Amino acid sequence: MGNESHFCFFSQKEEFSRGNIDISCFSLGADVSVLISGGETPHIGALALASPHPSLANPAEVSSTCSVLALPQHREDQLARSIALRLAAAWNCVVSVACGIHIDAASSEEIQEIQMVVERLVTDAERSR
Repeated sequence: MGNESHFCFFSQKEEFSRGNIDISCFSLGADVSVLISGGETPHIGALALASPHPSLANPAEVSSTCSVLALPQHREDQLARSIALRLAAAWNCVVSVACGIHIDAASSEEIQEIQMVVERLVTDAERSR
């Protein structure tokens, strides 16, 4: 039995110098769940859950608030948080983001490369809905 209230509406992969980064977005009724993983060891390092609300500065605009859980010694929390906040405001729905990208002994240049790849993927996902 198919259920049209949940389905994958966007999935994309991009290579970078030390692996791939994948993004998949799933519609869950009116809400969205986003999975971002990659590198040498894909995993779940952080979870962010954002909810839209009218902006305090301008109630005609949508803003969002977010809660984050991160595993000790994982650094995906800020990335998951920023993506969840961005997409919840853009799509005006609840958005969860699970994020885990790992490469051993990443240099600052590699971290910047990962951030640029993720930015491109999230921009494409944002436009897809």
